[in-house]
Amino acid sequence: MDYYYQILKEIDIEEFHMQDPRELPEDYGNGAIELITHGGQHVKVSNLPCKVNEELIFAQGDHFVTFYEILNRLFGLGIKVEKIKKGDQDFRENIRSTINNALNGKRIQGAGYFTPEITIIHYNELDPDGDVNQRIIVFLPAYVTPAQFSLLEKTAKYYEETLLEVCIETLFSVTEWDPINCVTNDKLKSYPKTFKELCTFLRENNRIRDYKLPIEEHIVSYDFSLGELSNSNQIGKG
Repeated sequence: MDYYYQILKEIDIEEFHMQDPRELPEDYGNGAIELITHGGQHVKVSNLPCKVNEELIFAQGDHFVTFYEILNRLFGLGIKVEKIKKGDQDFRENIRSTINNALNGKRIQGAGYFTPEITIIHYNELDPDGDVNQRIIVFLPAYVTPAQFSLLEKTAKYYEETLLEVCIETLFSVTEWDPINCVTNDKLKSYPKTFKELCTFLRENNRIRDYKLPIEEHIVSYDFSLGELSNSNQIGKG
């Protein structure tokens, strides 16, 4: 697997975690990502796909690369490449610099998932012993908007009702990234243990703030939307 393709496939999170990674080609695992945006969009996609023996296999791409492709569409950057090489830093740097240039150098993105968006990472893969490994990691900026918090509460309820019996390890990180002032502050970070604890922390620590993002947010487009193609074999696995 040397290259990924700029294709976003919308997914159902429950279905994603019900898939058995043992059915994939050897050494391939599924990945997915959710973004709850500053403006209140809830984007849910499998990781970018690759081609194996001329078949398009979804969910194999790097989480970071997929994250940056979502930003590419969220902010209407229009960055097109034929294929994205695995671990490609140039693609990510192109996204970052294009955002900065659009804002006359103002840096709304920090390192990694330091971003105005809430980012939820999903893993459904095989561990070195061949056992199914499932994890969810939730990254939040130090402050979220009311629209984000509303969607976060709905997401928490959805996870509790649909994924509880799957026993998926879920980790939470309120990062030190202050998206209002675009700076890091170690005093702002926290590591709640549950969705309930997370929502309580945000409410009780004045972390729900309405602020304006200095860049236009676009509706994220999908190449394949839920319900558009009911048979996933028509567009590849995953």
